[in-house]
Amino acid sequence: RLLTWYRELLALRRHRPDLRDPRLDRVSVTWQDRRLRSVRGACTVLVNLAGDAWTCDVAGDDVPLLAWGDVHVEAGRVTVPACSAVVLGPQ
Repeated sequence: RLLTWYRELLALRRHRPDLRDPRLDRVSVTWQDRRLRSVRGACTVLVNLAGDAWTCDVAGDDVPLLAWGDVHVEAGRVTVPACSAVVLGPQ
């Protein structure tokens, strides 16, 4: 499962210029309560290492591009289960 995840991440990176951009001044990263949010252009990466689910706001047109866990997106809000991650962006 992990090898497949890495392959899918690499493929996503190849197809999404925002994820390849090396300029760090175009990245926003926050870390709080074992939860990481990274925004690069139109893509958002959410990683929840906490023991409970995390619900937060995202862009209204964001959809899961790749997820580890049962992530739910509805009406501009995403719920990331404990110990899960998701890459979001416009379709």
